[in-house]
Amino acid sequence: MSVTVKLGTPFREVTGGVGELKADGTNLIDLFNRLEQRYPGFRKNIFDGDDNFKQHAHLFVNGEDYRVLGGITAPLKDGDVVSLLFALDGG
Repeated sequence: MSVTVKLGTPFREVTGGVGELKADGTNLIDLFNRLEQRYPGFRKNIFDGDDNFKQHAHLFVNGEDYRVLGGITAPLKDGDVVSLLFALDGG
């Protein structure tokens, strides 16, 4: 099963600047583990030491917040679009 992963600029460091890629995964955690194998260091850009998303990482599946879809174990299906964005603070 293949999904499209769209990465905000801060997350492209470990992908060599690639902002959109195809990857496989049965759920979000499986997808991120596979991306870690392909791009070592990928997980440290989005997770803190306790495997929680970093404060400024925002994850959507087909435009919906992953938390309302079942969290990190939310199932993925062929053709889904996973977007990983980085929110900026300002003041």
